[in-house]
This record gives sequence, C-alpha cells and structure tokens, in this order.
Amino acid sequence: MMSDPSPPRIQANMVIRNIGQLVTIAQQPIPGATSALKVISDAALAVHNGTIVWIGPDDDAEPMFYHDTGSPQDGITIVDAQGAVVTPGLVDSHTHLVFAGDRSEEFYLRRSGVSYAELLAQGRGILTTVNATRQASTDRLMELAKARLDIVRAYGTTTVEVKTGYGLDKVTEETCLRIINNLNVLEETSPSLHSQVRVVPTFLGAHTVPPEYQGRRDEYVTLIVEEMLPSFVGLARFCDVFCEREAFTAEECRRILTRARELGYQLKIHADQLTPSGGARLAAELGAISADHL
Repeated sequence: MMSDPSPPRIQANMVIRNIGQLVTIAQQPIPGATSALKVISDAALAVHNGTIVWIGPDDDAEPMFYHDTGSPQDGITIVDAQGAVVTPGLVDSHTHLVFAGDRSEEFYLRRSGVSYAELLAQGRGILTTVNATRQASTDRLMELAKARLDIVRAYGTTTVEVKTGYGLDKVTEETCLRIINNLNVLEETSPSLHSQVRVVPTFLGAHTVPPEYQGRRDEYVTLIVEEMLPSFVGLARFCDVFCEREAFTAEECRRILTRARELGYQLKIHADQLTPSGGARLAAELGAISADHL
C-alpha cells in the first residue's frame, strides 16, 4: 500500500490568507522566499492560541488545518489580508510623543531657507514646543500622547521608545515621564492582547538649554546631574542627550551621561545631526546603546 503523500494537518484556530507579501525575516532558508528578508509572496499563515504554527503559499493553505472541537469557537477564523503586507511588529527606537503645540509655521521657514540653528537662536524650534508643553495640563498631554500612540499602532509598531525633552524643568520632565509610564501600563492591561504596544521611557532633559537658564548653562547641567537624574531613577530606562553646537557640548554630555550610567540608566545620544560635535565618538567611548541622527 502506498503512503498518503499529503502533508499532515495542523491544528489552528485562525488562518490569515491572501497576504500579498509575508515578511518572515527568517534566519534559515524558506522554500519560495525571496530577498534577505525572506519574503513569501501570495502567502498565508496559521495561528493556534496566539502562536504562529505555519507559514507558506496561500495555495497550500486550504487543506492544511483542523480546529479543536473542544474550543468555544466554532471552527477556524479566516482573515482576508486583502493583499496587504504582513510583517513582524516594528520597533521604533526614537520618538517624541509627549508634547503640545506644533511648529507648522517653522516648517515653512525651514523651506524658505532659515536654518535649524537660526530658529533655536530666535527661541523657536525645540523651545516653541517646550513653551506649549509647559502650558498644557497633564490630562491634555496624556490625551495627545494616547492619540499619537494609536497612530503608531496602526502602522504596525509593537515597541516604541518615547523621549521627554519638552519640559526642561524638573516638574514637567517628571510629568512627561509619568505619562510615558502610564501609557505602558494602559497597554499592558489592555484586553486587546494582539494590538498592545510596549512603551519604553527615555529621559532627555539635555535637549536644549531652557530660556530661564540662558547664560547659566552650567547651572542647568548641574540641575540635570544632581537633581533630575537621581529623582527619575526607575521612571526612565534610558538617558539621552543632544550633543550639538546649538545644544550641549561633548564635555557637558559626558558629565550628564557618566552620572546617568552610575545611576543605572542605559545611554543614548543625539549625535552629529547638524555639525561634527563629537557625539558619535562619545557614544562609543561610553558604550551608548545608540547614536542617533548621524
């Protein structure tokens, strides 16, 4: 008697079909997959109790699956992806979600040739947003942040790092950090398990020198090192700095990040965005997780 050549059936309670491109990012060869990302065109995937149990060509999906008859659901849920791309959750490692106001006028000025540095010198740029954020209530900042997080979610992000940096005083920076932590709590307790976003908080008190410390920048760096950083231990996973001629020097950043590392923060740097500031070199020296804006 010849054995049945058909593949074994797989237990599943959801099958996603009609996937235009399934991005697997597999580390091993997959039949029919192309490119370094191991993309399967015209694909399907099957899920059982929240775990992916099969991926492959959509044409192979029809006879492959059976459901547990003891399940409260009657049969397998079929989802039509309508030709969309299906990809593992995206990780956004650099965002500023907690702020108020906008800089639409400044986008026009930038397009007209006004430089980023000129805007900062005029008290615009970051300082425009600092002013609006300080004036906003905690409830309003939370409302704005939740709406932005929903947009992030809709585009497929499942982990997002969120920075402060628009308070630049101890009270507002702490408020922003607590909002970021509250966003993560809301996500962790959400009943929609498959759309939760992990929110990772970063303290960016060294975004620029606030207006009340103009001409007294050393005092502001001391405020960060001696008051903010010790107070925010446990509220932020990372400490970030803006190492730039218009913001903080490499030596000021070294002072801040060295203290942050002593307190248990992991380190990040906005490095060399506008000019060669030594930020990338400092990131390597201190073992920062990332040097952004290179």
